[in-house]
Amino acid sequence: MVKAKNNHSTENMKSLIKLKVNPTENKVGVSSFKALKNGNMLIESSNKRYVEVICNSINEKSGNELEANGAKLRNPRMILYNVPEVIHIDSMKQSITEQNP
Repeated sequence: MVKAKNNHSTENMKSLIKLKVNPTENKVGVSSFKALKNGNMLIESSNKRYVEVICNSINEKSGNELEANGAKLRNPRMILYNVPEVIHIDSMKQSITEQNP
């Protein structure tokens, strides 16, 4: 995700990235640039390493205008209804994690 330090529009941010970083020069594949509602830009790539390379180059070359951060995974929360009392919480946690790797 790319944030603007100044009040840049998403189109302006996209052009800055293409001019200063130039993903084709770094031999990095970018799937898409997506503008978010909060004014940030999301850069998608097929490989996690490509995203790290893009973030590092954005921070180095245009660090005074843009700030790039990699995606961070969050711990999801769930509410389960109508679970029989026979099932214990520990076995339920284990079965859910086994079913969803």
